[in-house]
Amino acid sequence: EVRSQPTQKSAETELPRAMIPVSATGEPPPFALERRASIIIIIVLQLVAAVLRFVFLKEILPGVFQALSFLFGVWAVRLNMDLGLLCIWGAASAYGFCYDAAMSCSFIVSFWGFSAHKLGSAAFVLFVDYLTANIAWQIFKDHERAGGVLKPFLLYVADPIVPDQVEKGEVKPLLHGSGGTYPDGRQARARGGV
Repeated sequence: EVRSQPTQKSAETELPRAMIPVSATGEPPPFALERRASIIIIIVLQLVAAVLRFVFLKEILPGVFQALSFLFGVWAVRLNMDLGLLCIWGAASAYGFCYDAAMSCSFIVSFWGFSAHKLGSAAFVLFVDYLTANIAWQIFKDHERAGGVLKPFLLYVADPIVPDQVEKGEVKPLLHGSGGTYPDGRQARARGGV
């Protein structure tokens, strides 16, 4: 009796699915593939932002997180726009954006102690984190609208007015046009309506 051995996938192509918040398998979403060039540009901007963090801002730990976010983006593009990695890339950048926004308050308070290149670097890093989080969020929404677990929720939240759900008018008029009465008893005229 011959037993077949289970095939093992390469560690390079197999992702740790317990860490990835999206249940995406198979082909990458077409929306993500269409924006591959934009994502690569954003990844290059993230590398520049990481260098600015180390060189001008002298922020070691945030610079390491920026570099890790850069690596998640590179890894996602290398694995043909893997949706789970793109979501982690966006979540890490959203965290970086929140951190940078909070730190920018301290920049504003102590503006006199910073030079123009430090202030410009901080603004650039904040902008790059926003771009990254925004494009990752758009890719996630597109995937979920196309059949993900959150499809009903995202269809309602992101697109609350769906043509087949729009009412044709008021079933019971909310305003009757009376406008009430004046203190002397005269009836107020209805003002223009829709």
